[in-house]
Formats: sequence, structure tokens, C-alpha cells
Amino acid sequence: MKKLFHFRSRVFRRIFLVILGCALLPIGGLIALTYYNVQSQLTADTAKRLHHASKNIGMAVIARFNDIEASLEQVARNQLSASGDHQAPKLATGLDKNTFISVRLFPADGTEFHRHFSLSKSQQERIKQNEAVIVEVDKEMETEIWLAKPVQNDTGQHVVACGQVNLEALLEFVLVFVPTDAEVAVVNKSMRRLFSSGLMPDINYAMLDNENTSMHQYAEVEHNGEEWLVSNWSVFLRASYAADSWHVLVYEPKEKIFSSLYQFARNAGLTSAMAFWIILLVSSILVRKILFPLQTLQQATRLVGSGEYDCKIDVDSPDEFGDLSNSFNLMAEQIRTHLFQKEKMSKTINDVLGEIEQKEIVLKLLNGLEGLVKSEQVGFVVYSPAGKPNTKLWQATTKVGDITEKSLNLASNPADSARHQNAGESQFMTRDSLPQLFKLFNVRVSHYFILLPVNISSKSQGALIFAYQEQRLAPGEAAILNQLADQLGVALAKADMVDELDHLNFGILTALARSVDAHSKWTQGHSERVTRYALAIAEELGFDEESLADVHRAGLLHDLGKISIPAEILNKTEKLTSAERALISEHPSVAGRILEPIRVFDKIRPAVEQHHELWDGSGYPLGLQGEEIDPIARVLTVADVYDALYSDRPYREGWSQDRVFEHLVENSGHLFDPKVVDALFRAINKLDPLPAGWAKTLNKAVI
Repeated sequence: MKKLFHFRSRVFRRIFLVILGCALLPIGGLIALTYYNVQSQLTADTAKRLHHASKNIGMAVIARFNDIEASLEQVARNQLSASGDHQAPKLATGLDKNTFISVRLFPADGTEFHRHFSLSKSQQERIKQNEAVIVEVDKEMETEIWLAKPVQNDTGQHVVACGQVNLEALLEFVLVFVPTDAEVAVVNKSMRRLFSSGLMPDINYAMLDNENTSMHQYAEVEHNGEEWLVSNWSVFLRASYAADSWHVLVYEPKEKIFSSLYQFARNAGLTSAMAFWIILLVSSILVRKILFPLQTLQQATRLVGSGEYDCKIDVDSPDEFGDLSNSFNLMAEQIRTHLFQKEKMSKTINDVLGEIEQKEIVLKLLNGLEGLVKSEQVGFVVYSPAGKPNTKLWQATTKVGDITEKSLNLASNPADSARHQNAGESQFMTRDSLPQLFKLFNVRVSHYFILLPVNISSKSQGALIFAYQEQRLAPGEAAILNQLADQLGVALAKADMVDELDHLNFGILTALARSVDAHSKWTQGHSERVTRYALAIAEELGFDEESLADVHRAGLLHDLGKISIPAEILNKTEKLTSAERALISEHPSVAGRILEPIRVFDKIRPAVEQHHELWDGSGYPLGLQGEEIDPIARVLTVADVYDALYSDRPYREGWSQDRVFEHLVENSGHLFDPKVVDALFRAINKLDPLPAGWAKTLNKAVI
């Protein structure tokens, strides 16, 4: 009867219904919103995944046909070399023996070949040009794919080799690129199946999303009562094999994609029902206990809501409301602490993530720990296998902030011990747990330690060490420690990635420079030598680190335009004609046009375009003079002339170093920026001291 009395109270019913509604409505709305968002995200992720898969398969098919073409040519040559031997020819080394179902050789006149295969006009022209074509032969139940290639052996015999491609072997090749639970089908222009890994849903062009690019389309189709997500990628064969485009269809049933989502929906229903009854029971108990001190709590809550976390309430009650007041006061204190830690953590993490150098990242972290953790001391070990020189220990006190750095020689990775310890019940370790490490770690008064692994990369690992006097952590401190370890790993991994990307960038540019220089045997290594000279000059001129990187890039790419010049002109020993000189003089502009679409090279493009401009304006292609010329271009001009004169050319032998020096001195201030010439001689003198006579002559540059 007492319980029924409370239900007669309007305040009780109002609070009870509010609690019930506020609890269930957000839960229901959150479940529905989560279901919709997850479903949309799954659909988008699947479409992206299927898109990448169909694209990769399409590119793999083209690459595979290049191998098949080479194999067919090798088969034909072997057949011709057999001189009447009718045994099955051997395939090229490294290729699958089932590449072809059959291979046939037709006479070069093409009469018999054209009786067997119906070729389009473009395919006929391609055969005449000794290029390969793909021919589709429609049968009743399947479509055969033939690859035709004119072949000539060493004795001059001409044939047209035709190989029927083994589509099952081709399917096995592309299955490597198919995602788990997905199927693949390759169809021709008429959407007729060429080969597939399983059931292929009925699909036509009208079903595909035509708002996407012509190369990639996407559709959701229904087949036999089952919905499928289908991605289409067009394999463009016209340019390489004069054939109509194929289409790579990668598809996956929605049932498999959304299986976990359906399970979530079922569990969410049960959870909602359970939550309803729990809320119904708990709220009926709690609401009765908050009627009387409600006003006091309401006022204090408003103060906290306005940001006044220093407020305290004092409810003189021996029951739960007394505990509630104490809890409220403790909550306000924890909120203050939490906000401080959150702000401190945010600043520390931002400082750490804002750096790209390993040492600066570690120093930022150690300097930001004061007031954030209760540890007496903290250290960080970055470990490299076999005690390499970059195995180091940084150590600091969180109160004073003094930081020391040591090089270590560890026999084992402390991160392994940290991972093992974290798998146990307690995170704390004693001094004896890691004797080797603590011989190097300057332990003061601490007796207990926490080691957290810091995952950086496959090449290096780290461990954070926190030292405590007591085997106890402040509330929430464990989460802070783990977050610090995670964010430190992210920052260090980013630093490693930036470093690797930088090396990769210059590696690619070096490879590109070598490919350009290989256009002529007389210029091999030229771009790299010019780059070394230019960097030495730039360092003498006081270029900063960013500008030196620009010099490095510009030096490697300065002769990129020479790829447009025929090798016979570059290797010509006779005097060039006016037309040939004009063609060569265009290579700086050609390089500029090549680099123009690449926005990151906008800073160095003027240097590449102007590296043949001269100080007096007699250079090309723009006739710039003096300070009008890009500073890096002036450096490249002197470095380029120095290497070009010193190296052999098809029309002359390389000059002696004395003669090169004389030329540079005579034209300093005339053809070349005198400051750059001076810097070149200073750089050369540092590497290989000049003879006394030259040192005296060039005293302004080397003394």
C-alpha cells in the first residue's frame, strides 16, 4: 500500500515518467541511428572495397595479357625453331603451363587466318603492324578468347600465332585479388560471361550507377530473391589489343555483409527490453528517495552546470542523501581534476603530434607530464635489435623536468617484457623484474614500476617506464598512461613514415634522373653529379634546410626535358644543325610542362626551366639576366657547366680541371653569377684542396 501511495503523487509520477522517457527514448533513438549509420557505412565501405578490388582485377587482367602475349610469342618461336617437330611447344619460363588451351600457327599471308577468325578493320590493321589483338569467338555455351600475334623467328619465317587463352587459369590468377566472401565475373561488352568464380547475378548497364565515371560503376541488384552489391570496372583493351572493353564485376551478397548488423539489431531489441524493466524497477526505488533534498541538489547542479565546480553542498542526512552530497562534492572535485588533465593531455598530445623528429617528440612528451601523472620518474626506451647505436633511453622527473639522454646496449627488447606484464593481473613491476634495464635507468626512491609498450614500426619498438613509490595509481591514471603510450607510438610512427616518405621521394627522383641520363651514354650520371655540386654550392651560400631540399629536387629533375630529344641528336658527333640546336634548347621548357601538373614541384619549376639562363641575358629559353634568374637556377647553371665541360661528350673530350676553372673565372660576372662561382670553388677546395697557384688566383673564393 505504501508503494501505491507514491504513485498517487504527481511529483513522483512526473519524475518517474521523465526518468523512464529520458532513458528509453535516447536508447531507442541511439539504437536506430546507430543501425542506420552502420548500415550506410557498411554499404559505403563495401562499395569502396569492391571498387578497389574490381580495379585491381582489371589492371591485373591487362598485366596478365602482357605476360600471355610474351608467352605466345615464345611458343611460336619455339614451334618455328622445331622445323617440323609437331610436339606440343613448351611455354616460356615462369609461366603457368595452362596459359593456353591450344596454340595454332597460320601462314603470314593471312588468308587462312582470316577464314578462321572474324577481325574488325582496326584489328586487321593492328595485325598488319605486327601487333597483338584479342579475338572473341562466341560459341553456343561459352565465349572463347584468342590472342593473335604476328611472329618472326631468327631465320625470317613469318607466321600469325593464335593461342586460345585458358580462362580457368586466368580466373585462378585474378582470384588472388578478390575479397573474402565476394565473387568475381568478367564479361564482354554485351555483358556475356567470359569467366566467373561462382553464381553471377543478372545485371545490365541500366542497373549501374551512371553518375560515376565511365571506368567504374556501382549497382545494387536482386537475383533469385537475394540482394547483391555489384562493382563494375571497365578494362580498356582498345589501345593495347584493339578489342572491346571487358567489364570486371565484383559482387557480394548483402546477407553476408550485414550479418553482424542483423545480429546487432536482435541483441539491441533484447537489450532495450531488459533496459526498460531495469529502469522501471530502479527508477521506482530511486525517485522516492530524491523528493525531499531535491531543491538543494538542484541549486548545486545548476552551479556545476554553469561551470562553478568549486561549489559544495552539505545535506545533513544519515541516509543515502548524505552519501549523495558527499558524492556530489567528490564528483565536482573529479570534474575539476578531469578538466585539468584533459586540457593538459590535449596540449601535451598536440605538442607531441606536432613534431616529426624522434628526439623532439620524446622531449615534448616528457616536458608535458608535470601535473598529469603521479609518477616520480619517467623514462622512454627506443629499442633497435642487436644493440644498434640508435637504441636510447630518455629519463626525466615529472616534477623538476630535467631530462637526460643515454645510448644503450640492450640484449632484449623491454617492450616485450612490457607486453608480457600487461597481459597479467597487475601492471606493477619491481626493480628485480628488469635487472638489465634498471642498471641503466637512474632509479632514485621508487620501488614500483609500470612498463607500457610503444608500438612504432617493425624496425623499432619502445617502452615507457613510470616509477612510483607506492603500488597504487590515482583514479583514471591508468587510462592516461595507456593513452600517452598510444599517442607517442602514433607520433613516432608518423615521424618514421615522414622520414621514409622523404627517402622514397628522393629515391624516385633519382631513379627518374637516371632514366633520363640513360637516354645517352654521354650523360649517364650527369644529373646526380650536378645535384651533388649544386648542393655543395648551396651550402656554401647558406641555403636553409628547406631550400637545400629544393636544390636537391631541382638538380635531379633539371634535364627531365631531354626525354623529348632523340638519342641520335644527343649522341651526334658532327656539328648540330640549327633545327637540332633549336630542339635541344627547348628541353628546359619541356621539363617545365612535364612538372606543371604536379603542384608540389611549383617551387622548383622555375629553377628547372631557367637552368640555361645566363647572367648577361644571353641564355635560353627566356633570355633572363642577373637577379631576374631564379636563385636555384643560377646554382644549377654553374654546376651543370662544370660537369658538362669536365665530362666527355660525343663531339669532344672532357676538359682538364684547369681549363674548366679558367672558363668559369673568365665568365664570372658575365655568363655566371659571381657569388655562385665563388661558392663552387670554396666547395671544391673543401673536398680537394686546390693547387697553390689556383688558390692564389681565386683568393676571393677559397681563402
